[in-house]
Amino acid sequence: MDKTKFLQYAKRKSWKVQDSDEPSKVVISPCPLCDGPGPLVVDFHSSTYRCNGCGDGEEGDRSSIARLFHIMGDLSALLSDGGQQTKTSRPSGQMLATYQQALLIGERFEDVRVFLAGHGIEQDDWSRFGLGAMEKGGKLSVAIPVNRGQELINICFLLIEDLAKRGAAVKGDYLYVPGGGSLEKVILVPTELDAIALHIQRVGVGVALSNSTPKAKAMELLAVCKDIAILGFQYDRARELAERLGAHRCRIVDSETSPLMTMAAGVPGSGIIDAVRAARGLLDHRIASPEEYLPRMLERLKRPEGRRGVSTGWANLDLVFGGWRRHEFTIVTGGTGGGKTTWMKSVPLNLARAGFPVVIGSFENGPESIMDKMVMEVTERNLDEWTEEDIRNGVAQIERLPLKFFDVHGRIEWDVLKDLIYLAINRFGPYMIVLDNLGWFVKTARPEHERHEIERVCQDLKEITQMTGVHIVLIHHPHALKESNPIVSMNDLKGSSDIEKLIDNGITIWRPRVTDTKASTRSMGMPAGVPKTVVLGVVWKVRSDAGQEGRIFWDFDTRTTTYRVLTEDEMKAASIEAARAKRKKKKGDGTDQLPLSSGGKGSELPTEKDHFAGLE
Repeated sequence: MDKTKFLQYAKRKSWKVQDSDEPSKVVISPCPLCDGPGPLVVDFHSSTYRCNGCGDGEEGDRSSIARLFHIMGDLSALLSDGGQQTKTSRPSGQMLATYQQALLIGERFEDVRVFLAGHGIEQDDWSRFGLGAMEKGGKLSVAIPVNRGQELINICFLLIEDLAKRGAAVKGDYLYVPGGGSLEKVILVPTELDAIALHIQRVGVGVALSNSTPKAKAMELLAVCKDIAILGFQYDRARELAERLGAHRCRIVDSETSPLMTMAAGVPGSGIIDAVRAARGLLDHRIASPEEYLPRMLERLKRPEGRRGVSTGWANLDLVFGGWRRHEFTIVTGGTGGGKTTWMKSVPLNLARAGFPVVIGSFENGPESIMDKMVMEVTERNLDEWTEEDIRNGVAQIERLPLKFFDVHGRIEWDVLKDLIYLAINRFGPYMIVLDNLGWFVKTARPEHERHEIERVCQDLKEITQMTGVHIVLIHHPHALKESNPIVSMNDLKGSSDIEKLIDNGITIWRPRVTDTKASTRSMGMPAGVPKTVVLGVVWKVRSDAGQEGRIFWDFDTRTTTYRVLTEDEMKAASIEAARAKRKKKKGDGTDQLPLSSGGKGSELPTEKDHFAGLE
């Protein structure tokens, strides 16, 4: 829905709408959802709404505009006609009454009455749903009227002779919700009468689509659905629908018989319920021979990232880590102020520059903080040097990249964030999703339950990667601050035992502090002679055969927040120079400019083995 149509809807609702500083947003106060002071902010750029008073946490309730209309009971307002009736989409009240009277007593419509009764749709249901009968093109049909509001959306003529065909009055995709109800769990069926049949048997909410490739409006209406069971379609079409709507939330019912046909066969509603509960996922669960996996293995070679994964943008990290691979879950950690968030700013920027979409959730620092760092990198200017033109040019460069943000700053409930993740996957198709950080969406009433909640969240994240193919990177802080500056290990993380089992990759980012001594820096495995701007990356877990564990070094430019690969030759030269300086100092002819750390033993120059100890 665009802004103009939303304002028309708000006017019909008598909502007090205020202008926002941003053209893509409107502000409504008080909030119509919680009757609180609000405000309710509707963002048409991201098709979402937000109310700080609804729900828990600083950010409050946040979801898609489709869910807002669902809560208000006005899903029909999302239609392209804005809720206005047209002669082509709805007959007059007098015509509807004629249809209904014809069904009840019309002599020529005995076959229609027999058809409906034979499929479990009795006379009480005819009146309840306002069904009628008519003759069109010499064929007897069931007429299904429109009831705007909670029941949607179109006038349809279902030809009795052929359940697979539809009358000419069908206009595009639409949603049919008999009697209203929740859209979080729905059953997708081929026809409106199937939807009514399901509702009569109290199986669930019926949803009818006009074809196997839903249009944008239907996708928007279905965005609020979390669990979709596809019933009554041929399996190939059902699979096509599931892929289109998102495999992560679709289940295919084994039976290819429609609810109407099931009812005609005398199967009670409980039988349909059992079939829906036993619905299989998009992928078949069966026994397969080795040769059946050959096409999938060959297909992976054709992907832009190949088998190893998408390049990280740093040759030394690619050599060890092997690139960002699909279907994987990565933890990035490090000490406070260790640079993990700044480093993770460059990760999605590198991916987006290579053409791979990325969505970023920065809940602790907020999207603006990440944008600041990105603009510094793309403009190669520090924020203290910025002019207005620098900011505009930097944002324009980033805007051209396939890069999006979760517009959330502060705490957010995990179940809400999970919905946003699926929404982003459906609408944007990201290769990677970055979440910073775990502590801002893990929330428990009692501290002793925190570990179980961390495990639940990580299990959900792992499941999302497996079902959707997206690579999720989760930033996680250590559970305790330390005065020293050690390299954070797996055991320093909350829920470490559960996380260790679930993740595919673990990376620690470490950089020296101003207070670090030469000895403490050297104890971290830093090569002698390298400047204090060096950043160390420790890859401590890689599940894929395409990567391995090891250490990587970058030179960090604080002015532009960029990371430059330190080559082996550069680090060897730095170590040799440090050893020479140490020798000069021992002989008494050194200068006041001492290296940050010492290399080698005695007067001997460090060997390649000394320099790269632990890198393997």
